[in-house]
Amino acid sequence: MGKFTRTLKRAGYIPLHLLIVAVIAFAWWHRALTPVCVVLLVLYMAAFAGMLWFQRNPCNTSCLLSDFFEDTTTTYYFGAVMAAIYLLSRIIENNLILAVTAVVVLAGPAITSLLNRERRRTPASSKQQ
Repeated sequence: MGKFTRTLKRAGYIPLHLLIVAVIAFAWWHRALTPVCVVLLVLYMAAFAGMLWFQRNPCNTSCLLSDFFEDTTTTYYFGAVMAAIYLLSRIIENNLILAVTAVVVLAGPAITSLLNRERRRTPASSKQQ
């Protein structure tokens, strides 16, 4: 894939970011943030399910769709977590529980990824010795 194609592909996410920010600002202005967060979380879950489904489908067309869904879910993970924490704050009144939940949900995937990467490196280094 050429540099121009990658740039064009990534530039397509900028209008999507702006649309989501505009929707959230509109919802906040009209005091409808909770239903909008629910809809955004459902859309995120649909994109995540689409990513999982297309990753298991061996067709060439599905590779492009799988890449699209993977990029979308990776890009919007932080926003989905923030919407989920906002919705949890409507239910849970304890700030300490919310803070711990936020740290676990935000840092969990990064820590898991680092631990898995380190685990993959460890057997390779022991074979070299």
